[in-house]
Amino acid sequence: LELQPSGRLLWTPTANQTVWTAVSRAIRTPSLLSRDGRINLAVAPGAPPTLVSIFGNPNNEAEEVIAYELGHRIEPVPRLSLDAAVFYNVYDGVIAPVLGTPGLEATPAPPHLLVPRTFRNSQSGETYGTELSARWQVTDTWRLTGSYTWLKMRLRPDPPIALESPQQQFQLRSALDLPHHVELSGAVYFVDEVAPLTGVVRAPISSYVRLDLGMTWRPTKTLELSVPGQNLLDNQHPEFAQSKPSIRTEISRSVLGKVTWRF
Repeated sequence: LELQPSGRLLWTPTANQTVWTAVSRAIRTPSLLSRDGRINLAVAPGAPPTLVSIFGNPNNEAEEVIAYELGHRIEPVPRLSLDAAVFYNVYDGVIAPVLGTPGLEATPAPPHLLVPRTFRNSQSGETYGTELSARWQVTDTWRLTGSYTWLKMRLRPDPPIALESPQQQFQLRSALDLPHHVELSGAVYFVDEVAPLTGVVRAPISSYVRLDLGMTWRPTKTLELSVPGQNLLDNQHPEFAQSKPSIRTEISRSVLGKVTWRF
């Protein structure tokens, strides 16, 4: 049994302003992998060879975060709203692999030196930052929304594997309603460099700009036809690190066709 309470206060000092604050507790239950799994990360030749593996731990408990939030919304004119929020999150019992005692292992053959790491509730830390957003109804048929996020992460002790989040992100989205139930949409995103935390030997993921464009036609209230294009500025780019640096998945440019029927 886990309790996840949340308390919120809302204050409207004027007709076009809102101030709010919240304190919440949330948990993340251990995955099957962190309880019972095994990951063979790397093999090094030698006499005997060396195998590095991560093991699950059935004694792992839920990770916990206490989140503190404070925000302000203002509508300076009827078609424009601005939001600003700050947050501070305190994490406890974060599951991470802890180095164990090396020993010989006979299976699988050949006999080898096993360097184990075991998932445990070994870390704590904080994240804090700010979020800014705006929504502008330029005309009756054209809408613009934008947002900016700044994030800072601190974990103790330094993580033995890469945990990364971009420090800055920005996005601007546009939606234009045309005659005959046609909508044109577009979005541009900026994602900051993703650099592994201290103590991790891994190449960073470079910052990138992503452009999406799309067209949607709704001939009836239940039928929707759309053609979205994603990642149009380059043919492919990486967005996240992986446990094996020699094998890296990159997100490619794509154009899709989509049919949605609601009934």
